[in-house]
Amino acid sequence: MIVVTGVSGSGKDFLLEKVRPLINSKVSFLNFGQALFEEVRRNQPGISSRDQLASLDYRTFHRERLVVVSKALQTQPVVLNTHMLLCFSDGLVFADVIDRLLLPRTYVHISSPVSEIYERRKQGNRERRVETESRIRLHQNLSLYTTAVVAKDLGSEFIRICNKEDNVETSIQILSKAINALA
Repeated sequence: MIVVTGVSGSGKDFLLEKVRPLINSKVSFLNFGQALFEEVRRNQPGISSRDQLASLDYRTFHRERLVVVSKALQTQPVVLNTHMLLCFSDGLVFADVIDRLLLPRTYVHISSPVSEIYERRKQGNRERRVETESRIRLHQNLSLYTTAVVAKDLGSEFIRICNKEDNVETSIQILSKAINALA
């Protein structure tokens, strides 16, 4: 398993979409947020978008996350697109028990210049929580450091991709190489 992570707007979905045709067909892709949304929507019909997941109480959110984790564990080899830190109304939350269950072989953290993330979020069609550039910088740095520390703690490989608009091809090459090593 490879975990691909980074803050919203860093380019995870974009890069994974670009590398998909370059990847061995045995590898599955799981967007954790979308799978979680589908699971929550089954149990709570009032939730109508992924962005509403942050409004759930943490216990409910965590319980539903465990269901999705069990699906990820049954689908190997898998690339799991997710967030290391979750943004709730009362701050950022890290649920390390999930990583201890998954034991990924590799963590790939995708970061981008804060100004690019801010612009992507403004142009996007999702109803994401509004964060200032300062808050995005803090969130991204904490996400990067958390991912690096967890990878080291679990004995997993750690790869950092700095996804800038002028080096997308390099980012795609690094990511596809890491994912193809799974198969």
